[in-house]
This record gives sequence, structure tokens and C-alpha cells, in this order.
Amino acid sequence: MAARWEAQPTINPWTAVLVILETGVVCLVAVFGLMGALTTIAGGGAVIWGIANLVAASLVVVGALQAESAPRRGTALLAIGVMAMAGLWYWVWMVSVPFAALLIVLAAARAVNLPAKGVKS
Repeated sequence: MAARWEAQPTINPWTAVLVILETGVVCLVAVFGLMGALTTIAGGGAVIWGIANLVAASLVVVGALQAESAPRRGTALLAIGVMAMAGLWYWVWMVSVPFAALLIVLAAARAVNLPAKGVKS
């Protein structure tokens, strides 16, 4: 029985770093939004602010998930979500604004690098 050798696709290390970094920051933003929403709704005050946190976190997650299949829509949803989240958490702008900028740059970099998909034959 002769084994047939097929070239296995290799993942570009830069693409892997981008995906891991974007996934980590998206999870952080989603947790940030969920914490804000739950503490606000449970506390009974500013329910609209809590719901806005949930919507913004949902936009970030949906945008990140759609960034590969539909880069324009995914990047737009992600950008809207992170800008809304940065606006909701304006008093911690030194954290929220850099995270928002990082996510927008990562999503744009993934959308630009999408045709190659980081796979070498």
C-alpha cells in the first residue's frame, strides 16, 4: 500500500496572529458589554444603557463572525459595534477607544487579506 503525499496547506503565521488577536479582543468587548448590560439591568437603573451595551456587543460578535464570509458587511457591523461600545464607555476612553481602533484595523486587515486566506499550497 503506497501512501500518497499531498501538500498540506500551511497557515500564514501573520494571519494566525491576526485571527487570534481579533478573537481575543472581540471576546473582551463582548464580556465588557455583557457585564455592563447585566449590572445595569440588575441594578434597575438606566435600562436603555444596558440594552445598548447588549446591542453593541452583539454587533461586534456578529461583525467578527461575518468578516470572513462577507467582509464589507462584517467590517461595517464590527466598526459600528465598537464605536457604539466606545461611546457607551466614554469615561474609560483610554481603554475603549484603543480597543475599538484595534478591532477596526484588525477587521480591515483581515478583509484585505481575505482573497489569499493565508493558505499556501
